[in-house]
Amino acid sequence: MSVASLSMFKVDRSYVEETLKLSAKIQAQAESLGAERMVVSRVLTGQYTGCWLVMTRAADMGTLDSILRTILSGPEFTSMVESGKVELLFRNLVDIPDGF
Repeated sequence: MSVASLSMFKVDRSYVEETLKLSAKIQAQAESLGAERMVVSRVLTGQYTGCWLVMTRAADMGTLDSILRTILSGPEFTSMVESGKVELLFRNLVDIPDGF
């Protein structure tokens, strides 16, 4: 059974282009650390319109933990947070049944 992390971020409109560039680097790093899949999507409707949803899926909790710890301490993510233009709204962990 796979496990995934779902995170939602609020990103300042003036910082979207830089966020996309850094996200591509973060995604490549996550995949090299064993992520089965990483998806970055923008919310288009509802109360979270304009926010970014990030799903990172790994084979097990140990792999996901390693991926998240490495990404969160990396220079790309750190620079986004330190800019003050990216805010973590929430993060959830989800078990994914086989075949899904």
